[in-house]
Amino acid sequence: MYECEEYGDYFEPSEADILFDDFKNRCRGILLTDVKKEIDELTLANSSLQASNSDLHNKNRKLKSEISKVSDKLGDSTVIEFVLQNLNKDNVVEFCKLFLKRDYPENEQGSDTPVWIRLMAEYYSNKEIIIDMLKLSNTNIPNNIANFRLPVDWSESELDIFFNTLCHHYNCNGNTYSWNLGHWQHQSLKSVEEQCNKSYSEIPWQFVLRNPILKEEKYLKLIGEKMTSSNGQYFCKIKSYQDISDKGIKIILDNIDCTGIKSFKNGLGVFLLENIRLIDDDILLDKIYGQIENTFRPFEYVKQMDKKYIKKYLIEHKDEALKLLEKCDNLDIKDKQEIIFAVLGC
Repeated sequence: MYECEEYGDYFEPSEADILFDDFKNRCRGILLTDVKKEIDELTLANSSLQASNSDLHNKNRKLKSEISKVSDKLGDSTVIEFVLQNLNKDNVVEFCKLFLKRDYPENEQGSDTPVWIRLMAEYYSNKEIIIDMLKLSNTNIPNNIANFRLPVDWSESELDIFFNTLCHHYNCNGNTYSWNLGHWQHQSLKSVEEQCNKSYSEIPWQFVLRNPILKEEKYLKLIGEKMTSSNGQYFCKIKSYQDISDKGIKIILDNIDCTGIKSFKNGLGVFLLENIRLIDDDILLDKIYGQIENTFRPFEYVKQMDKKYIKKYLIEHKDEALKLLEKCDNLDIKDKQEIIFAVLGC
C-alpha cells in the first residue's frame, strides 16, 4: 500500500504507476547527470570562453523562463517539468495530446502540413501554450506566429470583407473543408484584408463556417443571397459546423435566388433537399419538383413537401401510390381518398 502525503489517502499502485515512477526516476537521474556535467564543463572553461558562456547563460535563463511560463499554464507539477525537459520536435505532437484537449480535430497527420499550424489550429484555445511548447521543442516556426488567427474569431467587419471578396475563396485541389491548412500557412499570419484580396485565398472554409456571428440574421440573409454566386455554395455545409435553428435555416432559404439555381447535384441542391420541409416558396418548390426524379429515393423528399406535390407525385406513380400512401403522415383521410379515387379511376 502507498500513502499519499498530500491527501493522506492510500492506494494500490498499478503497473502503470510503477512504470511512471521508474520513468520519473530515470528522468531525474538523466537530468542530474546532465546538469552536473554542464557545471563541470563550465567550471573548467578558460577565460577565452567567457563571452560564449555569457551567451549560454542568457539562453539558459530564457529557456527556464519559458519552462516556468508553460508550467504555470499547465499546472505546477514535477512531472510536467520533467516532460518539458525532454520535449523535442519529434515528440511535441504526442505531448500536446497528453496535456491538452483538442478544439478542432483536423487530423492532418502524414500530410505536408507543418506541425506548427496543425497544432495552432487543433488546440486553438491554448495557442499561447502551443507557441511555448513549439519554442521549447525547437520546432521550426515563423517569427510572427503570434499573429495566427482562425476565421472562427473574425469580427463582423472582417466577415464583411470575406463576403465582399467571395469570388477569391478557393482552396487548392478542392480541399474546401479539410486538408487545407498547409496551403494557408503563410497567408494565415496576414491581416484578413490581405488574405481576402488574394485571388486564390486558401482560407479554410471549415473555420469560417464555425464563426458564431454567422448565426445573426444579417449574415443568414447574406448566406442565402450568396449561395447562387461564385463560391457561395460552400456555405451549404454550415450545419455541419454549428447548430442553426429551423428559423435560421428558413431565413437562408427565403433569400436564395431561385433563378440562379442551375443544378440540384451540387452542394446547394443537397442543402435544399435536406431542408425541403422548410421551403414554402412555390416557385422554388416547382423547380425542385421538376428535378426530383433525378434524386435517390425521390418520394422521401416529396412527402415532406406541400400536400399538392404529394398528390401530384402519387397520381403520376399509380403503380406505387397505394404503398407510398402509407408513408404520408401529413395527409388527412379526405386527401388520401382523393388520391385513391384518382389512382383507381373512380
